[in-house]
Amino acid sequence: MTNWARIEEIAIETRDSFNMPAIEIACGYCAVFAKRMFDALQAEGFDAEIVVNDVFDLEDELEGYDTIEADYCEKRYSHCYIKVDGWFFDAFDVEGVESEEEMAYLIELDNY
Repeated sequence: MTNWARIEEIAIETRDSFNMPAIEIACGYCAVFAKRMFDALQAEGFDAEIVVNDVFDLEDELEGYDTIEADYCEKRYSHCYIKVDGWFFDAFDVEGVESEEEMAYLIELDNY
C-alpha cells in the first residue's frame, strides 16, 4: 500500500529545500526539483518516474535519469515532474493530483 502521507512529506521537504516560492522553482528549477524528489523517493523504496512534457527543453539537466513522456501536454510550458502510482507531484502539487491536466502549474504560470 502506498504511503501517500510520506510522499507528500517528501514533496514538501523537496520544495522547501529551495527556499523560494513554487513559481520560481517551476520557472527554471523543475528538473532539479524532479531529481531531488526522485532520489528521495527512491531512497525510501518508492517507485517513482520523472515525467517530461513534449516541449521540455532541459533534457541535459536530467542526464542520467530515465524519463517518460507526459500523457497530457500544454504546449506553452516546458515542465517536468514526478509520477508515483498514477499521481503527479511538483513544487505546486506537493499533495499530488490524479491527472496531469489538473496540475496547478498550468494555472499558476498563466498568472505569472
